[in-house]
Amino acid sequence: MRSLIYNEKIFLIILVVCTLISMYITTYLTFNSESNSASTYVINTTDSNVGDYHYIMPEDITAKVWNDIAEKILNVYSTHDSYIIICDKSIIPSTATALSFIMENLSKPVILTTSTTFKKTLKMAKNTSIPEVMVYHKGKLIRGVRTITDPLKGFISPYYPSLTIKNAFQVPIQDMSLMLINPDIIVSIVNVFPGMTAKSFKKMGGVILDATTMNIPTSTEFVKDLTSIINKGTIVVIVTNNTKVDPKILKTGVIFGKDMTITSAYTKLCFLLSNISDKSVIPQIMNQSLRGEITI
Repeated sequence: MRSLIYNEKIFLIILVVCTLISMYITTYLTFNSESNSASTYVINTTDSNVGDYHYIMPEDITAKVWNDIAEKILNVYSTHDSYIIICDKSIIPSTATALSFIMENLSKPVILTTSTTFKKTLKMAKNTSIPEVMVYHKGKLIRGVRTITDPLKGFISPYYPSLTIKNAFQVPIQDMSLMLINPDIIVSIVNVFPGMTAKSFKKMGGVILDATTMNIPTSTEFVKDLTSIINKGTIVVIVTNNTKVDPKILKTGVIFGKDMTITSAYTKLCFLLSNISDKSVIPQIMNQSLRGEITI
């Protein structure tokens, strides 16, 4: 009888120990699982039933939407290690570019992706510490302000390689802050076309001249009108695939966008017009690389 009671005690002790071990393992896994999921904050703009946001039609993207997304990230900035924004692929380059300018002194990864690559992006977000706004594409991270969409290759960065710790920004000393874009700022992208005039620019706060497919007119009338409009306060930026712009055009006071993308030049000008009251310094700042948008 004693032997039976002894064996039962041993069994009970073993059962208790196993139960405690099981509880410890369960608690550990649960805690770490919650920590891992909490470390990456997800904003989903493609599904009204998933993620922390609401559905955004690609054609409805505005500066207000960019500001809202940036503010959401700022609100949870101290509690998460990285951030993923799920977007329709058509608005990823513009949204990534805008957020790059809006979020100053970013010290954590912010990655834009599509819903189809979300799981891969999530894994990437947990394994990178690059403090930039980036776009995920085929296992690589591209600088947001350098991203464009290629019909065949998808997202590409034609003038800057994929990001690594070696060629990315370092973690800034200052705290992250927001410099929002004013939705009321009027900046237009104008494609260069035969017979175009500069007179229509006068009612705009800023103009991005897209000369990537055609050279800018250098006629006396065009140069005269362009000079007059710039002298009256309209900021004009030229983006071209050429490394140089005709001296006649540069003398008008136009800003050469160097190797900025059209999207980057547009968003940067909106950003500067929103945050700098003295327009006379904008040309100088447009020629500076603020978020890695220009090759120095």
